[in-house]
Amino acid sequence: MKLDYGTDESNLFNIEITTIQNKIEDSISEIENSISDIVDIDWENTSFEKPSILTISNTKKIMRCIIEKTFHKNHDWIRPSIYSEEDGYVSVAWYNKNLTLYFNIKNDTMNYRKLSPSEYGYGRKSESGIINISNCFSIWKWIVDEYRFSVFR
Repeated sequence: MKLDYGTDESNLFNIEITTIQNKIEDSISEIENSISDIVDIDWENTSFEKPSILTISNTKKIMRCIIEKTFHKNHDWIRPSIYSEEDGYVSVAWYNKNLTLYFNIKNDTMNYRKLSPSEYGYGRKSESGIINISNCFSIWKWIVDEYRFSVFR
């Protein structure tokens, strides 16, 4: 007796694509909601500068780019902390063991900072620069790749 479970390869491929798309959309929705929550703060009763519409928009674009590439390239997703700074910046921070990555975004000013342990066993190593849509994923994947590399050293 032969059992046929209908393992049509094209059907399995479509299910996998649908699952990836669902993960992307769920992650984007969750992150965009976190970013939008920043706008909903009662800014009039604080001395902080409210992030501009351009700041919020650019933060969402950067995050959408990272999320889409993360799932399409089969990387592990690390959910960031998202918060506003008193000077109108939106900060996105990832923590992975002893590694930290910050994206600081205000209007068209978008910077990153990587922090990792020093090779000498004390202090922190730091790298910073400018982020944009073209380089945001390669900068972000450092926190996943560097951790994987250090585990297998």
